Amino acid sequence: MRHHVPDFLLAMRSGTVRVVNVKPASRLQDPKITEALAWPGELFRQHGCEYEI
Repeated sequence: MRHHVPDFLLAMRSGTVRVVNVKPASRLQDPKITEALAWPGELFRQHGCEYEI
């Protein structure tokens, strides 16, 4: 089982929801970090949310 707590959840006036994760650019080269950020993005998009790193 996996769990994830995003850094920010933004509810836009338009009704769009954007989930934001914040990581230093240098950490984005680490395959573990890349994978850890990829799966929640997929899940959030499947539920109609925008996803941003």
